[in-house]
Amino acid sequence: MCRDKNGKPDFYSVLRVTRDANEAEIKSAFRRLSLKYHPDRKDLSSEASNENFVQLREAFRSN
Repeated sequence: MCRDKNGKPDFYSVLRVTRDANEAEIKSAFRRLSLKYHPDRKDLSSEASNENFVQLREAFRSN
């Protein structure tokens, strides 16, 4: 997971949005990336996609 300069998780970089993103932008980014990294997708390895998906969920819930 990406970390900020204080060592805390940087959820904005996980969601690939700027720090001044509004709620709609964050929600849109989460939906787009969750479809891309969903563990049930056939073209992704299960372990890697599951890890990415867990990070996305955590980032979305913290915002």
